[in-house]
Amino acid sequence: MSDIPDYSGHRQMADTEDLSRLSELIEKLEEAKREEAIAVEALAEKKRQVTELEQHALPELMLALNTRKHETASGFSIALRETIRCSIPVANRPKCVQWLIDQGHGGLVKDTVSVSFNVNEHGDAMSLADRLREDHGHVTQDQKVEPSTLRAFIRTQLEQGVDFPMEMFGAFQQQIAVVRQKKQPQQF
Repeated sequence: MSDIPDYSGHRQMADTEDLSRLSELIEKLEEAKREEAIAVEALAEKKRQVTELEQHALPELMLALNTRKHETASGFSIALRETIRCSIPVANRPKCVQWLIDQGHGGLVKDTVSVSFNVNEHGDAMSLADRLREDHGHVTQDQKVEPSTLRAFIRTQLEQGVDFPMEMFGAFQQQIAVVRQKKQPQQF
């Protein structure tokens, strides 16, 4: 049996109409790609605008007006919600991990060890999985704290009045504007 497909039942030459249709579809595809790129950029710009309004312009104005809640005549309500943002800088990771351990919160730290092997080292990989010792050259080790876990921990520490090293952890408190529209009563 031959591995070569049998195309003997297929037309050898496409007619002009088929080639014209092929060209038309190629043009449509390229136009759709251009429109998609424009739409993606427009969406990114709208996301930047939403972020600017929710995280900066509205909270700043509300704080300047000394208000945390407001309702508009058109049925929108706005409230400021405090959130914690954090991302431990890579350079500070060892210090942050040690601080957590020293303060009795080492359980928040996840320790990951990974080892890379070439395919021809499968026996070594199996052996190392059983014993995992220092004698292998390309073992990497990483310690980290999951971002959502860290945010919740920081929030709790601040609520308890702990002097938490926010800057070292790349953390800050932020006011976010949350806007809701009042539900309109249903008319029957």
